[in-house]
Amino acid sequence: AYGFAAGITAAALGTRAALGPVLGEIAPLILLLMAPMLAALYGGLGPGLAATAASGFVGEALFVPPYGSPIPPSAAEAVRLAVFLVAGGA
Repeated sequence: AYGFAAGITAAALGTRAALGPVLGEIAPLILLLMAPMLAALYGGLGPGLAATAASGFVGEALFVPPYGSPIPPSAAEAVRLAVFLVAGGA
């Protein structure tokens, strides 16, 4: 189940990266919510939470400027990440 969670998270990150030129910086993490939903559906709570954390922090580092840091540089971006983590956890 955790392998599935890792694979689906990687697929969601790849899809978001591929759609980057089209989406730009609008809702950078929204597509990544599919990973926790599918991981939880398939594997339950643990894999769902693992996919939530991985997709949230890796997505923050890859798709939210300044790129390369999973720590949000502003309060607004911290709130966006927190909302993503709560939604994924739910």
